[in-house]
Amino acid sequence: MHSIFNVLLDCYKGNDTINRITTSYNEIYPLLTKYFIEWLKKYSNNRDNSKLKNDVIYDLENKNDYIQSIIDFISGMTDNFALRIFDELTSF
Repeated sequence: MHSIFNVLLDCYKGNDTINRITTSYNEIYPLLTKYFIEWLKKYSNNRDNSKLKNDVIYDLENKNDYIQSIIDFISGMTDNFALRIFDELTSF
């Protein structure tokens, strides 16, 4: 069984990380990938919406920033959402 952290860490590829998440895991883990990509687009330097007013927190060229984004994403999950992701990860 994969952990949420390991699934997302396996996708790291610098500024191409969002594309890699989409191509590698979107069909297998659609809920996880959808919300994590939204998180990255909102808080990283790899955003496609310049109308966002929030600060850039994560530089996707920096692997440590990406790791921190995973940790922050997981720690911000509600219990119900975490259970839904767990179900998605453990479904056959």
